[in-house]
Amino acid sequence: MGHVARPRSLSRSRREREFQPERFLNPQTRDPMRFAFGFGRRICPGRHFADNSLFIIVAHVLHTLSIEPPLDRDGQPVQLEFRYTTDMVVS
Repeated sequence: MGHVARPRSLSRSRREREFQPERFLNPQTRDPMRFAFGFGRRICPGRHFADNSLFIIVAHVLHTLSIEPPLDRDGQPVQLEFRYTTDMVVS
């Protein structure tokens, strides 16, 4: 039986659910790579492969796809409603 643990260090911010990219520019912010793949003797041997694969996938998507909001009948962009869910796929 397995489990997933969420480190308490991720929930230090009072506004953790808000989009704040500047919070990652703080030099005191811990690097997720330091604890996401384990440490010491039990560190994940595929951590570099996983990190590089994710980078290539995101770069490929950003390069080849046009990510834009949908258009209404008049051709104007539709204002999107952002919400947090626990689902893996949101339709």
